Amino acid sequence: MMFFRPGGRGVFQRCLALAPSHSATYSSSAHPSASGLQSDVVIAGGGIVGTALACALATCPYTASLRVSLFEPSGTPAMPTRESPPSLRTVALCPASVRLLSTLGVWDKIHATRVGAYSEMQVWEGDGFVHFKGSSDSDSDTLGYIVENELLQAVLYEKATSHPNVSVNRGTVTSMVSHQVGVGDETTYVVESKLQDSSTITSAALVACDGRASTLRSAANIRSTPFPYHQRAVVATVRLEEPTRTAWQRFLASGPIALLPMYDNYANVVWSTTHDESARLLALAPSQLAREIQTQLCVAPNDVPPMYSAL
Repeated sequence: MMFFRPGGRGVFQRCLALAPSHSATYSSSAHPSASGLQSDVVIAGGGIVGTALACALATCPYTASLRVSLFEPSGTPAMPTRESPPSLRTVALCPASVRLLSTLGVWDKIHATRVGAYSEMQVWEGDGFVHFKGSSDSDSDTLGYIVENELLQAVLYEKATSHPNVSVNRGTVTSMVSHQVGVGDETTYVVESKLQDSSTITSAALVACDGRASTLRSAANIRSTPFPYHQRAVVATVRLEEPTRTAWQRFLASGPIALLPMYDNYANVVWSTTHDESARLLALAPSQLAREIQTQLCVAPNDVPPMYSAL
């Protein structure tokens, strides 16, 4: 995520500066130099990061009055149900992330739909072994949750559309320019964002949440240095013989393999390996892939995962 507010203090900094009073809010009408703006904050990209930011700005009392414009080219994401097939793409959420999602008002729906909780982790490489276990002294021994990306995004997107000051639009921000308006003490900077249909929208700030191949990052001449791992991740969903609250991860010479518990008796497998090995694994039948996974994970120094079959 990148925040563009060239030439001066950003709108977020102004909001944070008001925090000690517990009563002041920022709005464009309170700043004549920013009048005429079509939005206070434009967010380019409605994935998990972009929608979470929109919800956070609408929820925080110091930014709730800001007009937020969110642009996402893919449209409204489908909302998974309990009966939907499990998704391959998942994310591990620590308790701090869950507290944030609770503050945004979305965790209860995510949790009620389907999540996988884990209270133990077994990690090993060769003869080295580490066993993590949740504290029994706390209210919950849960170390984290495995949540499907599409569920997390869909619930955040739905929540963002419910906020009156958040405008969710289908479109792509392709470029941006900034220019100075006003004179003297009334000088400020305006960001003009251009959309794919050649229309423009002006704002006090632009936040780029448009992914790793960010068009806006390139437009702003922000350099990035990619580091090649020469690996690919093979991702699969497996059905366990019984539910588990343990996550397993083994480090191999070619890369790590992990089994992460999802809802019911499903689990997500992420196997990072060489390009050649990933091609071989992807060519296997589901039953063969399951046997390969079992071969690598069922040699855990402590408890081994319940037997499973690949979907």
